[in-house]
Amino acid sequence: MVPPIFTTLPNFVLIKELGLLNTFLGIVLPHLLMTPFAVFFLRQFFLGINAGVEEAARIDGAGHVRTFFRIVLP
Repeated sequence: MVPPIFTTLPNFVLIKELGLLNTFLGIVLPHLLMTPFAVFFLRQFFLGINAGVEEAARIDGAGHVRTFFRIVLP
């Protein structure tokens, strides 16, 4: 994951070049533009989790929600 401090300056320059300084859209736009990257990073993380661990949780009786919150999320 990329720390927000590394994206602050490029986001500021982008908003400045678009002429959106001191506007509501200038505040919201960087967050909307970074959402696809966050989804991609989370997808890659979830694909890297060993399927055997999830399968063991299911054999022990955990459902989808419990497996997510007890095994995957932490």
